Amino acid sequence: MNYYRCENPDCGFLAEEEPDVCPQCGGTFFLSVDEEELTGPDWVQLGNRAVDEERPTDALACYQQAAALDDMLGVTNLGWCLEAGIGVPADPRQAVVLYAQAAALSLPISLTGTLGYAIAGWNVPELPSYSVGFVYLPGMFCLLVSSMSMAVVGARLAHSPRLPMQVLRRCFAVGNILLGLSILRSVLFR
Repeated sequence: MNYYRCENPDCGFLAEEEPDVCPQCGGTFFLSVDEEELTGPDWVQLGNRAVDEERPTDALACYQQAAALDDMLGVTNLGWCLEAGIGVPADPRQAVVLYAQAAALSLPISLTGTLGYAIAGWNVPELPSYSVGFVYLPGMFCLLVSSMSMAVVGARLAHSPRLPMQVLRRCFAVGNILLGLSILRSVLFR
């Protein structure tokens, strides 16, 4: 199957059928793209459009293609489809597995960012002790230990048959509300 990409490099709009005018930039020239040439972000774009157009089965298929290419957003959106039952019967426990896979795919990005902060702040004076550039090692260690240990706890809870999914959802919602209130407090009351 052929797809059509807007020729404007700043746009990148992708369509299943060749439109007369690009709905994003107004361009009128499109390049034909074979299905094999599509990248993970291309499949995510097509999946998002399918969701907007209420074509759940097509959205699921696009996210599956993106996930097969190890696209982090594709894996996350596929987890969302399984969690919400979009194009497939809902399976929240499998969604948690996909969310964990997406988190693992973000590891190289995290390491690269950390290395960048370390290099950028290498010669900056007056940084706290135990800093490597802008990376504060005790803080990084605390984040690593707590994240790794709680990820195991979270995965066990999510896959436990004794914990109803409704309780898990409510706990997640309460955690998000508390985090949001904490952020709001820190912004409003500096």
